[in-house]
Amino acid sequence: GRATRRARARRICRRRRAAPPTTLLLTRAAPAPPQRSPLLASLAIMSVRGALINFGFFWHASAALLGGTLSAAALAAQRWRCLGPVLFYCTFGVVIALVKDVPDVAGDRLYGIRSFSVRLGQAQVLRFATALLSAALVVAAAALGAAAAASTSALAVGRRAAVAALGVGAAWYVQRRRAAVDAAAPGQVYEYYMFLWAIFYASYLCLPFAR
Repeated sequence: GRATRRARARRICRRRRAAPPTTLLLTRAAPAPPQRSPLLASLAIMSVRGALINFGFFWHASAALLGGTLSAAALAAQRWRCLGPVLFYCTFGVVIALVKDVPDVAGDRLYGIRSFSVRLGQAQVLRFATALLSAALVVAAAALGAAAAASTSALAVGRRAAVAALGVGAAWYVQRRRAAVDAAAPGQVYEYYMFLWAIFYASYLCLPFAR
């Protein structure tokens, strides 16, 4: 009944409030060993920010809210619905890891760290990371557009189409912002890096409207 659903929602909220310290610990601890390996550092950020947090919270929430109303097979099928967002945030994690190293080339060279920016050049890595993010945003927008076209509810069509339009706009805007960034200027790259984090968290706000 309604009281049971409210109790489950309160449990989720309490556990979600307890999650940030755990998330922070994982985020800080995971990249520590592979700092000298850009590939392992990217995988660490991707696995924590992209997979662990999104899969973990979605599976916990679905079990708390739907566990008493669905069979085990139906619940498992519901849980795989988060695969699309997980792939999107894994890609975003790679982008953030790549851009993070762009302004650190001098220090990486000094300490013998062969980051992608050292190997390939700052401008090339910044351009590739932005193109990867733009592609992820466009693919997500296309998927939402297809979902909107297949929806039977006018409300679902409207909200999915709106989020798809935001995705296309974001893909265009990140390219525009990148074009104004001098990859050799650490301050400009850092501002762009923080702008990408703003896009990252803003995309979370869009998830409820993309269902």
